[in-house]
Amino acid sequence: MIDGWVRTDTVKRDKWRLRRLRKIKFRTILLVFLIFAILSLILLRVNNMNMADLRRDVYTADKTGQMTEVKRAASILQNYVSSHMNTDTGLISLQTMYNNAVAEAVKAANTDIDSSVYMQADQNCRNIAWQQGYSAYVQCVANAIGGTTLNKPKLPDPSLFYLSFSAPLLSADLAGVTVVITILLFIMLLIRASTEVILAVVVRIKKRNS
Repeated sequence: MIDGWVRTDTVKRDKWRLRRLRKIKFRTILLVFLIFAILSLILLRVNNMNMADLRRDVYTADKTGQMTEVKRAASILQNYVSSHMNTDTGLISLQTMYNNAVAEAVKAANTDIDSSVYMQADQNCRNIAWQQGYSAYVQCVANAIGGTTLNKPKLPDPSLFYLSFSAPLLSADLAGVTVVITILLFIMLLIRASTEVILAVVVRIKKRNS
């Protein structure tokens, strides 16, 4: 039995509980919560910045026109995104790889054109393909080889030249751990505040009725 109240004295019992609860300082929990909340935001931002750097590597690899380089950079990006929250990449366009595939398709459809002449025309028209699209590129090549039209090629599917990786909702990295702690601290704050309010109301009601 605890000094200050007896089993039948529920008002004293509730007052004792309220005093014990108030020993758990609300401000202390709030301060720790704010520290972890800020830390979580910083770490989530770091995750996103690291993803942006790796995504930039994919664009750089694409500009080399080497599929092995693109695959390597994309694999590193995918591995990072899959294990770090707040790292969704959005759509990543492999424009150079697509332009190369279009050029190969045009070349394959026009095998009667002198290879060296076509290669020079293709080289001169690549910037147009990037800036104005396939139709402008084809017309540029046709003009460069001295003709007006080219045989229509079977173009590659553009959707095959986009990458997109999605991050998990919660990850086991440092950012994920701090987010979980922040959520738990927030729940503790709610429980602490609501319990004190409820006990205070109960004590008042019982005092009035006693």
